Amino acid sequence: MWFWRPSSASNYYGWWAQRSDALFLRLARRRVRTNANMRPRAGELFLEPLAHHGLFRARDGRSFRCFVPLKNAYTSSVDMLVATQNCAARYGNYQDWERIPSDNDSNAVKRQTISILGRTETVQYPPPWAHAFYPESAFSKHPNAEVRIAVVRDPVERFLSFYRGHVLFYHKLWKAGDRNWAPYKTRHALSEFVQRVEKGWPHKPWLRSEPLAEEGFARDKHCWPQTFFLGHDASYFTHIFSVNRMQDFADLLSELSGRIIELPRSNVTTDVPYPTVTKAIRQRLERLYKDDYKIFGKHFD
Repeated sequence: MWFWRPSSASNYYGWWAQRSDALFLRLARRRVRTNANMRPRAGELFLEPLAHHGLFRARDGRSFRCFVPLKNAYTSSVDMLVATQNCAARYGNYQDWERIPSDNDSNAVKRQTISILGRTETVQYPPPWAHAFYPESAFSKHPNAEVRIAVVRDPVERFLSFYRGHVLFYHKLWKAGDRNWAPYKTRHALSEFVQRVEKGWPHKPWLRSEPLAEEGFARDKHCWPQTFFLGHDASYFTHIFSVNRMQDFADLLSELSGRIIELPRSNVTTDVPYPTVTKAIRQRLERLYKDDYKIFGKHFD
């Protein structure tokens, strides 16, 4: 129909696309029901957007891409990329996670695909996380871009962030009943957790499309080497920022997009003690991530 202008993740600037989405959601609220068998209220139904194809366009016409490994301020980076496209209203984000209902709440709408006047979309409530906009992926030089930006982090600090967030923090929330799922049901000590990762590391799960059971904790992509996400050639990138220079990254995105991009504080682990890292544990982690240190070491703060 003439009034449908389905917007994609890479084209959300136009008012027509936004009006089209708003009209579709208004009609969709008449068709779907919440868990309480009620019509969703205004603002409580969202489209499932397509993932971005990875090639962004700067205001001066240059193309740019961003390469951000998991645990390298990934959530904050995605929130900023969403802001460059002016489509934050489509997504939930970790700054608002406490007020976003769970999938089991009475006003939640289970993910479903519907068609209205020739347009087919998937709708849901709560909204999809911003991660859906720019999913993590293995490094690839394609599509080619004129500006190529990487975010790096000292591997030991990155691993400790992974351990504090995914083991200690999520376990704490799960035990308190504030989260219905935790990736690790046991609150492993740091030395034990490192040992469990080391056990599966020789299998290199990041090179397999189907992980093996014997890979154990090494299957978790949050601990995979940064070379999986960034490749093995630091000279490929035109800009490399450490996580301690995220404001510089935000300033560059502002320059490229022509918008004021503020640095969010997203998905920050709080109220969890920082574990004691012995010299032996540090050395074990440095051995696991020796390629990261070799290729990107001079960029770590």
